[in-house]
Amino acid sequence: MRVMVMMLCIVAASAFASLPPAVMEAPPTHVQHFAQHLDGSSTHQSRASALAPAWTGLERLTIEERLNSDVRIVPQQSISAAATVEVHVIEQLWNSGQFDAALARFRGISRLADPSGFFVGVNWRRPIPSQAADGFGNDVQVGARESAYCTAFDRDATTGNLMVALLRHAGTLTYIDMNLSTDGGSTWAETFDGSWSWSPVDLDGTCNGPYMYIGYPSVDQSQAVAIKFDASSGAYITFHSGDYLDTIFQMPGSATLNELAMCSADDEAPNDRIYTFGRTSDDSLVSAWSDSFGEPWHPVPTGVNWCHGQLSCSYNILRSTHNWLFAGWLYQRTADTAQPAIGWFDDTSSAFHALWAGNLPTTISFGFTGLAAYKDTVLMAYTHEGGTNFYTQALLTYDAGSGWNYVDVPDTLANRETPDVTGRHGDGFALAHREYGGDREIMFTHAPYASTPWSAQESVGTHSPNYIEKPRVQWVAPGVYGVTYLSWVASVYNTVWYNRSDWTGIAEQHPTQPTMFGFRAQPEPGGARLVFSNPVAGNVQLRVFDATGRMVHSRQAVLGAGAQSFEFSSPTSGIYFAELETGARTSVAKFFVTR
Repeated sequence: MRVMVMMLCIVAASAFASLPPAVMEAPPTHVQHFAQHLDGSSTHQSRASALAPAWTGLERLTIEERLNSDVRIVPQQSISAAATVEVHVIEQLWNSGQFDAALARFRGISRLADPSGFFVGVNWRRPIPSQAADGFGNDVQVGARESAYCTAFDRDATTGNLMVALLRHAGTLTYIDMNLSTDGGSTWAETFDGSWSWSPVDLDGTCNGPYMYIGYPSVDQSQAVAIKFDASSGAYITFHSGDYLDTIFQMPGSATLNELAMCSADDEAPNDRIYTFGRTSDDSLVSAWSDSFGEPWHPVPTGVNWCHGQLSCSYNILRSTHNWLFAGWLYQRTADTAQPAIGWFDDTSSAFHALWAGNLPTTISFGFTGLAAYKDTVLMAYTHEGGTNFYTQALLTYDAGSGWNYVDVPDTLANRETPDVTGRHGDGFALAHREYGGDREIMFTHAPYASTPWSAQESVGTHSPNYIEKPRVQWVAPGVYGVTYLSWVASVYNTVWYNRSDWTGIAEQHPTQPTMFGFRAQPEPGGARLVFSNPVAGNVQLRVFDATGRMVHSRQAVLGAGAQSFEFSSPTSGIYFAELETGARTSVAKFFVTR
């Protein structure tokens, strides 16, 4: 792992102020259908038909997982009063520990409603810890899940917590998982696991006030819907209406929703509005806003029917101009050429202004966009193809849209693409993107807002990244940024990893002893050594359960702070669960005993 050094790059051509302006023009009235590989729906097709109902995922939970689960069953369409009553009965049975009775009622619900038409959400009573580190440099695993294909990452300004939501496939079901870090990303825990019998084609989310809102297209992609999480606990919660699901906007006519982008001004103005943009199957750009509670949503027309994909957006609350909400996307200029486009709302007329970079010397056939705004400075990053290589490039304005420049993000490396960018708290712009040189890497660079070069690019990932999802970058603390990305190698396929710009080595940021959220069992002949780091001196309680949920061992001790361990042995081989309680924190580790 290389040290992240914030060196100023001396390449003069990279300076923001030295580049020629990009002329922004209105689009032609006719556009051709965009190439399929730029359409997010071509990568993640909905799998809504002939699949197992979401509740079958509950059958696969272990005894320990069932005891740790608090279930919410949410219809994805209107159901009868009788079916509503039955859903409440099943929830009560499950959450009171009558698991077999609840599953039996689920099997019979088809006489009242379509059994595949439910979302089954599980709040974990005790969050499921991720590994503290995996031995591959500084990367910390976010959750313990593979096969993720879409992520949302944000920092909640009210609590300072980091939150990552992900979509993943497991068998015939698709799951959404919420992961929470309360310590800047050093440790993570899964707080929620929900499932559908179909696959949402996209997902995005944003924090606002003490909540995180997640949006995704409905099962038939006819609308965008939102769900809500408590940023302090990561728990799935209701809106003020009492509902667990809210409609953001409905698609016009027969159009379907293919992509979402969400943003708020949480860092500068917590509890302000939430904004969502969507791209439809007929290339329209739709938009809506909500108050700080996530309901109700108010559609706002943009008039754009030439949006071809890879949305990003940013709210610009500290501006001195009238332009306050920006969206970026890719526009297909010719049959095989895409170019960056950007639009913004004007609070004097509530009009949406949309322009594309008409003279920009670029060709884009893939990739994502990233957009950030701070005061009157707005930067939209995208992928630029030049010859056989591709690079990260950006559109930049210092006056919130009156004039634009295009800038390069310089490096000696070739083949960099799919950028994400953030620009919060007056700390300048931070950018993360993939690099396909000799090694696949996630690269990070930073620049102040005004006329200063980017810092030297440094690697912030030790796993090879995949190509279906862009990395995500967020402000974590003054001068510090966090990056999440998906790996692609077979041993950790599409697993989410996290790294920080100030982590310079395992010894400095990741102690060799695990944290409480990293509590783990080291198998030994006939038992296991249960190791952990006690956060403060005091009473510690250990309980060990077998696979049936029967407690087979209990121990209580007063221990000092720091590295500690317990020894456990059993005459019987099998699966065991160790529950460790210290202070107000509880953690669980699963392990095998062989004799």
